[in-house]
Amino acid sequence: MSYIAKVYVNGHGPYYREQESYREDGKVKTRFIRYIGKNPEPKTSEIETPRTEPTNQTPKQTVDLTGEADRKGLTRADVDQKEYKMGMEVEKEHSKDPKVREQIVLDHLTEDPKYYTHLAEMEEKYAENS
Repeated sequence: MSYIAKVYVNGHGPYYREQESYREDGKVKTRFIRYIGKNPEPKTSEIETPRTEPTNQTPKQTVDLTGEADRKGLTRADVDQKEYKMGMEVEKEHSKDPKVREQIVLDHLTEDPKYYTHLAEMEEKYAENS
């Protein structure tokens, strides 16, 4: 069963994503379905994602790739390339599709041009305090 999760990243957000929980090897795991963005109630056309039972295969996804970067006209050429590369690596945890990852990266960099540097600093600080 899928559900909408609210997440905060590096003090920014909330961001919304659709995910589902499933059991594998006796453990509960979470599978990312799609990135929603800042709108927790997207239009119906934005949320028509096929539902499938959990399998070992990654499900096909229908994803609305419009976001804050699109609204502001931000493209890859407009952002710091180091931040862009960091973001494309980080967002692999959310999607294997480079187009989806790029949209997530550009949306984050629209809000904070140093988003991934700040995220790395926060994770490093957390690791030191653990």
